[in-house]
Amino acid sequence: FATEGWLYALVSAAAGAIAGIGMGWLITERSEGILSSGREIDRLRLDFAFDPSSVALGFALGFLISLVTIVVTSTRIARLNVIRAIRDLPEPTGRHPRRRWGALAVVAVGAGTAWGVAGLVGPDPYGAMVGPVLAASGAAALAWRRWPSSWVVGVTGPAVLAWTVAVVPLLGALDVDYDVPIFLVQGLILVAAAVATVMVHQASIGRLVARASGGSQAVRLGLAYPLARPFRTAMTLAMIAIVVLTLAYISVLSHLFHGQTDEMAAEQSPTFEVVVQSNPANPVPMTELAAVPGVDAVAPLVHGAAEFQRLGHDPVTWPVTGFDAELLAGPPTLIDLGGHPDAATAWRAVLDDPSLTIVDEIFLVTTIGPPGDLVEVGEVVTMTDPVSGRSHDLTVTALASSDYVTNGAYVTRDAVAMVFDRAVASRAMVSAADPDAVAERIRTSFVPHGVVADTVTDQVEALMALSTGFFTLMQQFVGIGLIVGMAGIAVIMVRAVRERRREIGVLRSLGLPAPSVARAFVVEAGFVAVEGVTIGLLTAIVASYGVVRSGASWAEQLEWSLPVGELAVIVAVALGSALLAAAGPARAAARTRPAVALRLAE
Repeated sequence: FATEGWLYALVSAAAGAIAGIGMGWLITERSEGILSSGREIDRLRLDFAFDPSSVALGFALGFLISLVTIVVTSTRIARLNVIRAIRDLPEPTGRHPRRRWGALAVVAVGAGTAWGVAGLVGPDPYGAMVGPVLAASGAAALAWRRWPSSWVVGVTGPAVLAWTVAVVPLLGALDVDYDVPIFLVQGLILVAAAVATVMVHQASIGRLVARASGGSQAVRLGLAYPLARPFRTAMTLAMIAIVVLTLAYISVLSHLFHGQTDEMAAEQSPTFEVVVQSNPANPVPMTELAAVPGVDAVAPLVHGAAEFQRLGHDPVTWPVTGFDAELLAGPPTLIDLGGHPDAATAWRAVLDDPSLTIVDEIFLVTTIGPPGDLVEVGEVVTMTDPVSGRSHDLTVTALASSDYVTNGAYVTRDAVAMVFDRAVASRAMVSAADPDAVAERIRTSFVPHGVVADTVTDQVEALMALSTGFFTLMQQFVGIGLIVGMAGIAVIMVRAVRERRREIGVLRSLGLPAPSVARAFVVEAGFVAVEGVTIGLLTAIVASYGVVRSGASWAEQLEWSLPVGELAVIVAVALGSALLAAAGPARAAARTRPAVALRLAE
């Protein structure tokens, strides 16, 4: 069995590595249309390339995982009792395995408790989340020997679900820093607990479904095999649930981020709706800009790029903007006043003091994903002109909301003049009653000045389109997993037909019509798929709600809502694929001739 298995594993791992290269090329080509939306400055282009050593590593890992699974399975098969195997009797459970499992359960309780306490005190987000789950699993294993499994799992499963959802807001309340992988761990635990909870109540669920179908013979036959093979059913449920969880989770997050466009645009300025950028060598005269029909007010800005360095960090090139009193008519929203009584006082302090600056909450953050080490109020940063080398120290006196118009660090124009040789107002924030019309009028009126005029909303939407593009790309990549999962269901159904060939022959010989046999296999696949999709969808909804309520800085502005249309498409595709995967094996089962199926020889 091991020899047969590793030969299959070797061929499939090699085929998977080659297919992975092709999938990388396909994703690269697909990304061209997804990530190139929006403004030219925000476009991201990916060129296809692969590292042979990385492909070899992927091949080796896939082959190793398959090999370990094959060896363990083959060892168990080789140890089967011949008589029991022929008569299809269960293997007896000895005393020593129970003792070993009991010892492992005690270790799990102790280690999980210690890890959970250390995670909350440390704090360590992984320990705080996984530790109590490990302890609960160990306690459930100990209780399993004294009480019915339905009671034990019926209590432990919901308790693990509740803790895994509640721990994310708890970590936020404790001000614990955590990164994206913690949500992957959360999703896996939620799926495992949900599948375990469903499986212990599977008989009751089957009876309800059968009763709801009016006692249909095809439904009762379709439910019989999943109920009789709980381990296989649980693994299939987990496979479908994880894929649907990932797809739905990405859809919800993309919807939440994209839904904040108007609010984010308003945070850039409650008064100025248009951003105008011209050539610094030939800037637009501000008097002419103010004379454009429809323009209500103009706030001239000195805009450029400087090198900023925090203590203990490498220098980072970042935009800098020098402003005058005109901007105070509608400056960006502040999220941290830094000890100032109000936002107007904070902005006035920067205008009056060249040693102060206001930066946004992700100032100097160059990594993708939730930011880690953020700048704080009171921190000193050094601004340097990369051409002249002159530098000037600035103290962060307040924090603004995320900068979606690339103004960067806000300083007084005197501070810019202290560092740069030329401080020209080449950028402006414009207030207008009809921002779109005014932006178009400015673009066509000042072509010789190289003007680029966009509404703040358009700039925010362009940046959000890039983020949404990443989410879409991830969805399409994960969608491959859905195809693999449905192919797995097809394989399971084909094997089910082969394994139950004699049973099918008996049913057909007793007069069961061929359509009822086909419907039974379709019901079997549909029942498992509906449960898996439901678990994955509900888990994604609950987990996404926990993210919004987590208290993380990058999620504070999100308002929880659901993309009902996208989720409906995911559910329809998953269920439709499962039924399609079962169609072929169901037809094969229906065409089985009783006399042939009941033969002792194939």
